[in-house]
Amino acid sequence: MADLFTSLVAISPNQSKVSGNAATRIPGTSPQMKDGIWNERACAFGCNFSTLVGGLLGYWKLDSNALDSKGTYNGTIVGPVTYAPSKINDGAVFGAGSPRIDISPIPVWTGAVSVSVWINPATDRNVGATTPAGIVTGFQSNGYYHTGMHLRGDGTSTNFLTYSYNDTFMTGNDVSIPNSVWTHVVSTISSPAGLRFYVNGVRTVTPDFALGAIGLGVLNLGSGVFGSFKGGLDAVGVWNRQLTQTEITALYNAGTGVQYPF
Repeated sequence: MADLFTSLVAISPNQSKVSGNAATRIPGTSPQMKDGIWNERACAFGCNFSTLVGGLLGYWKLDSNALDSKGTYNGTIVGPVTYAPSKINDGAVFGAGSPRIDISPIPVWTGAVSVSVWINPATDRNVGATTPAGIVTGFQSNGYYHTGMHLRGDGTSTNFLTYSYNDTFMTGNDVSIPNSVWTHVVSTISSPAGLRFYVNGVRTVTPDFALGAIGLGVLNLGSGVFGSFKGGLDAVGVWNRQLTQTEITALYNAGTGVQYPF
């Protein structure tokens, strides 16, 4: 183990990427042991991960299973969900047949919610279709089904991130997302701030959309009432509060990501 540690910290400071189980060094940080493998935990910008546990309702690593790492809201696989090496260790792959992961009902909350997820849309996803495909969606307590984060095509060749609330999609808040590339996406909703998107740690130019109280019950990964996502999802977290810019920067972690327990 000492030899492994020595070899990792001796890697050129120009290297900064985590690939599979092999961590390379971010300048000014050192690799950490977690779950028996090496991961980069230290943030290149001096981020403090400790606040990320506050308000965390559930966290699904999707490392070959749909278990909640907090141990409360385990998922149930519906359809042909598979697992493969992804952004941080393994992740879930959603293909043909409209597979999804259903998360057991979580307590209804109001006022604020944040969702963090790494997404990798499949190259053969039909971006020509404008039908929104659910990424992380929920069944609201008021009977609406597909409140949450979606991906849709523009009718030609581009994916756009969008959000639905009370059966209505927020127009003007679409953010372009590439195919076959891991992209970190965070959505936050709070009152009075409204809806905000963050892509790869950066808040988009999306205007704040005023939204009312939120109450999610059953959570779905990879599916929505309009359509199903095709591609990979990894490291899904849901909080009952609005994450700060500092916390979102920490989750993105200079592009390497970070997993619960942070």
